Amino acid sequence: SGLGAEIAKNLVLAGVNQLEMVDSATVSDQDATSQFLAPRDCVGQNRAEASLQRLQQLNPMVKVSADTGNTKDKESEYFKQFDVVVATNCNKDELIRINSICRAEKILFYA
Repeated sequence: SGLGAEIAKNLVLAGVNQLEMVDSATVSDQDATSQFLAPRDCVGQNRAEASLQRLQQLNPMVKVSADTGNTKDKESEYFKQFDVVVATNCNKDELIRINSICRAEKILFYA
């Protein structure tokens, strides 16, 4: 989404060590015009994978990766590898679930 792209851009430009985008959605016509990371010729492709190259170019010192899965399918163990989790485009129940995991593991969570 446009919000997710802006957050990812800001984190990469700030120089975090590593950033992983998790997004199971595909690039839509709206995405191609509302965010700059996914090129217009990537409509129909996975949004995280389509955004990977442009995001990596912003700061080659940051390890950027894409996960085409859905956060709903991620167990609590998955989130334990991160220091910070940022969620966009999740429904309320998913936000509560991720928040509970992060709170239990003392991981910063922003939504």
